[in-house]
Amino acid sequence: GGMYGEVTVMMARGGVDMGDNMGITKTYFHTETGEILKAQIFVLGGYANRDRLLEHEIGHALGWVHYNRRYHLMNSHYPDGGHSTTGLTWREYLAEVTRLWQ
Repeated sequence: GGMYGEVTVMMARGGVDMGDNMGITKTYFHTETGEILKAQIFVLGGYANRDRLLEHEIGHALGWVHYNRRYHLMNSHYPDGGHSTTGLTWREYLAEVTRLWQ
């Protein structure tokens, strides 16, 4: 689902390998340039309203990887996560949004 340049959020259904995750993001990159083409976020129904879950997955959609620092938004272990965005700057976010909409 989703067109190029879009981030789509969907409830996970059969056929989506979630492993032991509440949500996952599939980000599609151009093989030569490395630019992000589109992203699909899948969330298990019972976890859709979890604090920080969508913010974390949108981070993946923007190309951010896990950063396992306690209380960090991109921590791969949900109980250890938080709202810290150390290393993720507003400038990086704006640059990525601008690039996607060009």
